[in-house]
Amino acid sequence: MGKEVKTFTCERCGASFSSVANHARYCFDCRKIIQKERVKRGKQYRVGDQKTCPTCGKSFAITSPSQIYCSAECKPKRKSSSAEVVASRRKNSDTITFYLPKGSRAILQEACDRLGMNLSDVVRNALWEFLDRETPEVIEKLNTLE
Repeated sequence: MGKEVKTFTCERCGASFSSVANHARYCFDCRKIIQKERVKRGKQYRVGDQKTCPTCGKSFAITSPSQIYCSAECKPKRKSSSAEVVASRRKNSDTITFYLPKGSRAILQEACDRLGMNLSDVVRNALWEFLDRETPEVIEKLNTLE
């Protein structure tokens, strides 16, 4: 199944042109000119162009148009936000472990994925709903902990 060819008007020269893209802005000739203008303005680089690493100051040949640093060592290290979340959960949460029949986890995970939720949230919500229905006084105590 091929893509549908659409007709566009070039924003630069006004010529009519065809493309399979969903939102083409420039005809083939103007696209080449726009590309050269971007390179001259420094907004886009080509593989092999020389850049200066902002961390170490060394000149290097880029291997990707969006490359900023000469190496992984010069790229700033980011703190993993997920590591911070895990550390916070360990510090501020209790863990409950329970066992299910073999193969249950995969089936439950698939159902949770369809709901757009993670398995822990579903189990937690189900537990809270059950306790709220059967023993509301326990939920009152639990709510004072949050």
